[in-house]
This record gives sequence, C-alpha cells and structure tokens, in this order.
Amino acid sequence: MVNGSHTKAFDFQSEALDSYIDSGVGVLHFKDKVFEMSVDFSLQSMLNERIKIASESPDIKVLLMKCNRSILGEEKNDQYWRSIIGLCDETDSHDFYGITDPAMAVARVDSMLNQIIITMLRFNKFVISALQGSVVTDFLGAILVADYRIASEDTVFSFPHIRYGLPPRGGLGYILPKYVGLSKAKEILFNGEPLPATEANRLGLVDEVVKNDEFEDKSLEIAGRYTRIPSDVLASTKKLLGFNIKELEEFFKLESELTNIYQIHLPSDS
Repeated sequence: MVNGSHTKAFDFQSEALDSYIDSGVGVLHFKDKVFEMSVDFSLQSMLNERIKIASESPDIKVLLMKCNRSILGEEKNDQYWRSIIGLCDETDSHDFYGITDPAMAVARVDSMLNQIIITMLRFNKFVISALQGSVVTDFLGAILVADYRIASEDTVFSFPHIRYGLPPRGGLGYILPKYVGLSKAKEILFNGEPLPATEANRLGLVDEVVKNDEFEDKSLEIAGRYTRIPSDVLASTKKLLGFNIKELEEFFKLESELTNIYQIHLPSDS
C-alpha cells in the first residue's frame, strides 16, 4: 500500500463506497446505493471528492472503478423506481430529495450519468471499469467511456428501458454506435435482448472476461499493467483517442429534450 498524504486523503469507507490505493491503483469500490446517488447530493459529493483526489494524487496512476455483483442491475433498478414512485405518491409535500414527480427523478439520473461521463472523459489518468452480474442500460454509456472494461463471466447487460417507457439514456445512443456501428446499435437497443459478457467481449464492449472467483485479483492485476506506462503518455493518448466532448454535450441536450416528454411507468411483469 502506498503511503503519504494523498493516500490518507483518498482512503475512505462508507456504506455505499470504499476507496483506497494499491500499488499505484486508486480503487473506487461501489458497494451499494448507486441508483440513489442520482437523488442524494451527499453521495454525489462523496464520489466527486474521491475522483478529484484521484486526479490530483501523484500516488495514483490508474483509477479502477469496480462494483459489487449486480448493484447496477435489474433488481436494483426496479426497486429504485418503485421506491421513487411510491414516495412521490405518498409524500404530500413532494419533498423527497427535492423531487416532485418521477419525471424529475429520471432527469436527476440522467444528469448524474452525464456528469460522470464528461468527468471520465476529461480525467487525465487511465480508467478501468470492472463489472459483475446484472448491468442495466442506464450505466452502459458511462462504462463504455472507461479506457478498459473488465467483466466477470456472469455479467449480463440488460436493456429494460423500453419496458419502463423510456428511450436509452446516459449517452448510449451516441456512444454505443461508436463501438458496434449504427445497425448493430439499433438491433441491441430496439430488441432489448440481454447481452452476456462473452458476446459483449466479442463486440468490443468488454475488453476482458474473467472468472467469477478471480474477479478481485484479476481486476487489480490488469490495472497494475497500466501503472507501468508513463503518465504523460497515457494522458496524451487518451486525448487523441477520446470522444468529441462538445459533440457529446450537444447530444446530452437532445437526449434531455426527448426524455422529458416521457413519463416512466413500472412494468407489470417486474
């Protein structure tokens, strides 16, 4: 473990998120409440502070963002939206985190995801995303802007947005075609069929699939490879290969305008 003031500043533990440094790798370990980050500004602030420290710390060469199994998945997604809609219906004052209706909650989720995407694109160090279990549509855009993506063999990307009465969000309509082409992106997003890790790997959406019981060790091992590349080379290469941020920000405006005309509904088969 690296010692020093930046290490102490980055080291953090909470119910939702842990962070620590391991041999040049800054680890953000998401344990729970990822959906809730969209409405709870204290959780957002906690994440933003960790990312800021990681960006400034000379002790961190690579940022590894890993998740507990299925905390980005369908079950958590359904629980979140049912709780939001229930609380909006039951609260006379309509003051649940400042949310007055479910449509505002959708806007909050979109704002959080868009902010994370832009932050990651501007981040000056190598970013690795490590996933386990179920992952829903909303998070795929943010995952795809990482510089390298690892998935456990049981990871499955699912696309339930249509069942909730929503178009794909989180920049996915812009980012996904960059990887798979427009035709395949349409197939994925309109058909909504689950995409297992092996198929995601074949399509280039995932860079490496690892065994479930090796997930923790392999994620750190892979991240360690990139700590050996000079930081200025990594940063320059990222700039050369990165998305057009201004173009993406314009896309987010269009995405917001289109999403605002929809009202989320709960699927009867959930």
